[in-house]
Amino acid sequence: MYERINLTPAQQQEKKPPNKNKSVQYQLKQVIGKGSYGVVYKAVNKKTLQIVAIKEVNYDNDDELIEIMTEIDLLKNLNHVNIVKYHGFIQKSSNLYIILEFCSKGSLKNLLTGYKDGIPELDAKVYIRQTLNGLVYLHEQGVIHRDIKAANLLLDSNDVVKLADFGVSTKVSNTAMTLAGSLHWMSPEIIGNRGASTLSDIWSLGATVVELVTGNPPFYKLVDVNIYYAIENDPFIPPEFLSNEAKDFLKKCFQKNMYKRPTAKKLLKHPWLFENFDLENVSPIENTSKIRSTPKVSKSNKLDRFKENTDESAEQWDADFKENDIPTSSSKFLQTPGPAKKAFNGDDGKINNFSPHKNNNSNNILTPINSNVSMANNFSEPNPTTPAIAKDGDYYLHKLQKGKTVTNLKILFSDCTVGDIIHSIFTILKSNTISKRKCCKLLESIFDYDLKQNSSNLKMLFIALGGLPLLFDGQYGSLLLTYFMKDSYKNLIECGIMNTNNFKKFSSKDNQELLLELIYKYMDVSSSKAINFWCIWCEKTLDVQLLTNNLTSNKTQMIILKLSVHASIWFSTNIFPQIIKSVDVRTLLPNDHQTLYIVLKSLTCMFRYSLYELQSSSSASSSSLSSSALVGSPPGSPFRSPTISPSSSPRNSLMSPLGKSMQSRSYIHYSPLKIPENFNNWLLEIVNNEEILQSKNVHLWKYFTRLLQQTTHLNIPLLHTLGYHRGFLSFINGLLDYGYENDNEVKVILERMLEICVEVSIELDTDDISPGFNRLALRFLKDKNYICGALEIILNSINSKNDGGGELEDAQYADIFPVKLIRDSFFALDANDLNFSKFIKFFIKFCSLSPFHKLNVELILHDGFNPRMMEFFQIYFNSLLIQIDLLKFIKLIVTNSLPCKQIDDNLNEMIAFLKHNWDAKRGEYKEGKVGNDSILIHQLCSDIEMLSAKHRNKKNKNRRNGRESRNVDQDGFVIPKIIPEWK
Repeated sequence: MYERINLTPAQQQEKKPPNKNKSVQYQLKQVIGKGSYGVVYKAVNKKTLQIVAIKEVNYDNDDELIEIMTEIDLLKNLNHVNIVKYHGFIQKSSNLYIILEFCSKGSLKNLLTGYKDGIPELDAKVYIRQTLNGLVYLHEQGVIHRDIKAANLLLDSNDVVKLADFGVSTKVSNTAMTLAGSLHWMSPEIIGNRGASTLSDIWSLGATVVELVTGNPPFYKLVDVNIYYAIENDPFIPPEFLSNEAKDFLKKCFQKNMYKRPTAKKLLKHPWLFENFDLENVSPIENTSKIRSTPKVSKSNKLDRFKENTDESAEQWDADFKENDIPTSSSKFLQTPGPAKKAFNGDDGKINNFSPHKNNNSNNILTPINSNVSMANNFSEPNPTTPAIAKDGDYYLHKLQKGKTVTNLKILFSDCTVGDIIHSIFTILKSNTISKRKCCKLLESIFDYDLKQNSSNLKMLFIALGGLPLLFDGQYGSLLLTYFMKDSYKNLIECGIMNTNNFKKFSSKDNQELLLELIYKYMDVSSSKAINFWCIWCEKTLDVQLLTNNLTSNKTQMIILKLSVHASIWFSTNIFPQIIKSVDVRTLLPNDHQTLYIVLKSLTCMFRYSLYELQSSSSASSSSLSSSALVGSPPGSPFRSPTISPSSSPRNSLMSPLGKSMQSRSYIHYSPLKIPENFNNWLLEIVNNEEILQSKNVHLWKYFTRLLQQTTHLNIPLLHTLGYHRGFLSFINGLLDYGYENDNEVKVILERMLEICVEVSIELDTDDISPGFNRLALRFLKDKNYICGALEIILNSINSKNDGGGELEDAQYADIFPVKLIRDSFFALDANDLNFSKFIKFFIKFCSLSPFHKLNVELILHDGFNPRMMEFFQIYFNSLLIQIDLLKFIKLIVTNSLPCKQIDDNLNEMIAFLKHNWDAKRGEYKEGKVGNDSILIHQLCSDIEMLSAKHRNKKNKNRRNGRESRNVDQDGFVIPKIIPEWK
């Protein structure tokens, strides 16, 4: 069976007619990663000793082969310094071997393993700049990569970034409509199946920046559907430690609308990439290797054979594929045990397995075949033996077993097997003569070398052999945190570190960071299926002081958020009081908005879910009680809790337009939540602090106002305080000054504050309402979005003055609440407002009050009154109740305006409209008809017509003749007799 070899176009031009009897052998070395379709090996050309990467891909049918060939077809036409080079492929049976440029330093993801919380920002921008160079080239070729992330950005020996793994890339054809890529890095348009474009790579690039500087991609703590929702809807808040230029760079990358994102070419000119960057000596394309290079290390001539040749002209790949008479390399390659060792021969197409050979000078490192971590550093050549070195591996192994410092770990790892080193580690861990502190320091040096020079192969075998329980001691906390928590936390949990006895061994102050990491990772492991188990564990084991002492930690913040939702009752009893006690608002507001934001959000979740949980648990018992069993709050109780029914929600439990007497306070229950005594003062301290407004942090406002709303709904004394509290009024006025024309979140925040003001107006007596509160209501009234709430506050304020025995003169009311302003609000409200039904009821109330008697005439004489009323009838033609309210309203203002003769023309026009729109024949459709037939509708229409000048004259004549009959309705209006036209 003949093999098929594909070369790049340039190579095909120089290629002589192939000799079918000649081929080349490649020696497959260790696994260095996994690509889109298969395993990637490090390999060596046996003749030239050229190191390459070979991706082994299995396919079962022609369809799969075509899909794989798409990647090859794409790669072979790309030629750029920041794109991994393609050299050809070999097809054998059902396997395809794609030969690629070898990047000796692995991926940027592998680089991140050497850092605790991401790489420095200065280093990240160097890598991102090179990545953008590659993206500019790709996008100019019409290619979308669609999977930009640290794992797909490789580094060659000169630290030049190479874009790799084009398994999900595609040529741009308008907009690619397939879902591909890695979830945390996906753009909103790909998540929403709206199609990908080159601008989708810009979003992924921003996610990669976050991954590099923090160690994790955006929203990494979320799973499954939550990630989809967050990417499409939630804003990403960049880390506080980033520079302003970096934050602006991310802001541009994370535009939800992809057409607002800059192209790669434009983004390459962003100031962040030029800050502290030497442009005189570095060219972004030609001299990329100068951007970030490691110091030159002297090597022996023996190692020069393995040096990667990046000069494409010197590689002579055509010759490699033609050669046949190639002797087996006598070079002592470092071996890995097991099936990772392969060699394939082009002659027969067979893949032969080679067993590992014994080599005392080799690393002999055990590398898991399924490892997805780059292992380029595992296979450096052994040091040449020189007479000057008298101490070999056995010498250092003996020192290790005695617990003494090993000064040359390179020789130890080169001359000794991993198993021998681990055996020595077990020995010193079990020793009673070696102090644990000294042992920890020694192990830290070994695991550090293993991480940086051996790709953690020793650590993996140490875990597999059961070594972790030997480290369950407080003295080894720093060792576990540095070398095991990032990628081996599941092994720690499986070995029982979260068991109470083991966990408490790390209770010292020095191990607080480790404990937080463990709790967080335990939550992460439990989040999908066993979150309740994690919550129970926290209730029994967690030290609350650990959380409150480390509130600024990102891990702590995630923990308290999760507990506030899933263990809200326990949270309210144990964590809530400690947070209020330990959080100093004056310190956090100017300096740490993120921590205060998390605290406010967690308290908001606590109130929400605890009340829901309490309501759910008591619903079974309360459902059997009669309504008479629902009593008010205990005498003197400062707290109340709402039922969950819609009628008692803050928006719907507002004051009836007929006065406070309509409020159903008998449905307010005693709140079982234990609210700390100083909680009111804590909230007021936030309101008083000008920093909360000056921060212009909408997310902070959002959760503070939510918390304030929930608290005032439970806390009557706080409502009384807010009515005359200057800080509260200043805060709302500041929000109004901020503006919300282009910010719907601020609009929602203002609606929430308006609801609180309504609650305040319900509770306050006449002496508690400040002039500033009334002025605030008038300011809301001038905005069409808040008219209903403002009218309700004004009505409640008037009722408070009347109920308190402090009724004012009509002129005084007019001075406080100008009639003209109230009249204008009638014409300003959006006719489709959700609160329209309340709006009409409010105006019925206003027009019924003697201080606003003039309002009736002002309304009916307004040129827009009849068109406005007709519009209302047309919009709400399906609502019988609203139509009845509208007719009552017309009847009321006409009755109160009768002394004014100028109303007759407008009244007659309205009567004509009403006659046209109600027909006595039920079910018969009438063109232009917007009303509903009912006895009450006909009665109200008849009443309105009886108020016209024509019928008033007839009524006066009947009165003079003594034939008047007086029927009075509930509003005190005389009900005229029904005339024939309305029957």
